[in-house]
Formats: sequence, C-alpha cells, structure tokens
Amino acid sequence: MAQDWQSTYCAILRTPKPQGVYRADGEVLQQLLKALATGLEFTSNTPLGRPLGTFDAPRPKHAEAYRSTRSAADVALSLGALHDLAPRLTAGNTALAQSLNNGSGHRGKIDGPR
Repeated sequence: MAQDWQSTYCAILRTPKPQGVYRADGEVLQQLLKALATGLEFTSNTPLGRPLGTFDAPRPKHAEAYRSTRSAADVALSLGALHDLAPRLTAGNTALAQSLNNGSGHRGKIDGPR
C-alpha cells in the first residue's frame, strides 16, 4: 500500500493538471484538509464518543478493542498520524498542532478501561 501511495497517488497530489483528478493546488489542499477533518471527527465520534456515552451513562465496553486494552493506544496512534499532517497543512500556524498536543497529553489521565 505504501508503495502504491508513493508511486501513484502521491504523484497525482503533487502535480495537479488541468485534465487531472486535481486541477489546482487548492483542490489538493482541500482534499488533505478534508482528510484531516474526517480523521479528527471519526476519532471523536467512534473510538472516543461511543465508550464515553454520556456523563450519566458511560459505556466503556463499547470501546474499540477494549478486551485487548488497545483502545487508548489506538486513539493515540490515530491522533499521532493527524498530528503529523496538521502542521504540514497550516503553513506555520501552530494552533492546531498545539490543540492536538493538548489532547494527546490527557491520555494518561483517563480513569477506567484502556
């Protein structure tokens, strides 16, 4: 998959063409920002949102991979990948990267199943 990414899709992203999949740099940036937003939304809703439930009714057994105790580690990996992408898209604006750092710092403070 990594080889296909490098040899095919990466080249399409790096060289927008008038008749190509992406016609301008702005379309490429829009696609990458959408990937970042979708990743953040998914992580918020699925691996975090489902087990958190509500304040009165948390559902820790709804966490992905809760039996293997990989849930928190999987969230950290997801945020880590997004943390790598965010500063590349913000051209030096560190606010988003700082927000991701703040979220990652709370992992050890979670009380309950991991």
